[in-house]
Amino acid sequence: MPTTRAHQASLTAAAWRLHPGLQAVWRALFVPLPHPVPTGTCGHGLALAQAAALDHPGLLALLPAPLQAAVPRRRQAFLAGRWCAELALADAAGQALLVGQGEQRQPLWPAGWLGSITHDDDAAFACALAQQPAGPRGLGLDTQPLLDAQAVQDVRSACFTDLERRSLPATAEATTLVFAAKEAAYKAMYTTVGRYVDFTEAQLLPWQASPDERLQVLPVPDTPLAAELDALDVSYRWEPGGRRVHAVAMLGARSGDRTRMPSFESGGF
Repeated sequence: MPTTRAHQASLTAAAWRLHPGLQAVWRALFVPLPHPVPTGTCGHGLALAQAAALDHPGLLALLPAPLQAAVPRRRQAFLAGRWCAELALADAAGQALLVGQGEQRQPLWPAGWLGSITHDDDAAFACALAQQPAGPRGLGLDTQPLLDAQAVQDVRSACFTDLERRSLPATAEATTLVFAAKEAAYKAMYTTVGRYVDFTEAQLLPWQASPDERLQVLPVPDTPLAAELDALDVSYRWEPGGRRVHAVAMLGARSGDRTRMPSFESGGF
């Protein structure tokens, strides 16, 4: 698939250079990843307020051209996500690795690695996982705040299939969860299909209350996507109080006609 070059310098190293003394406290700025990621995954979160405090004109030259003139909030969300990604890769690989950006603005992970980045209005999150021959083919994260009434209507209208609108609850909780699960799934699909997938190309089937907080996203039958992919396993966690949900999607490794799904770390909110 078409790509652009990776960053020529680490955004982490640049931040350290521009803020004397930052390296000594760098790791303490990050929070644990709240997403229920697969075993072996490294990940971190960073508040956007912290990224705003670390923003510096000297970082502009290291950003993709469209972001150099972006509003500060967008630039800081990008920086926070890439800082999280670089730290996740460093933890997983034991060395500094860089994340580039493709022509469709997707993250370009180093050869041999899967990863994903997401952010909302409060924080950015990223994770990294070494690829294995029998391991997953795709990984996606998403974080969504609980939708308000108008957003519920908008999401159900634009992002749900007919089956989902007929069969899934029209509550804020269900709609937010479906939206997060599909966003995470589309990121996990990208490494295989090489394009952004429309919201109506995949769907969640009707579900009962899930004690293990698992869902599946499936390509809509008789579509080109269905010929390319199997179901994606989605694991999720709600924050205490239900303020936002964190979703992780995995596209499993093929074995004959079956897909082996990875194990997820236990625990949840």
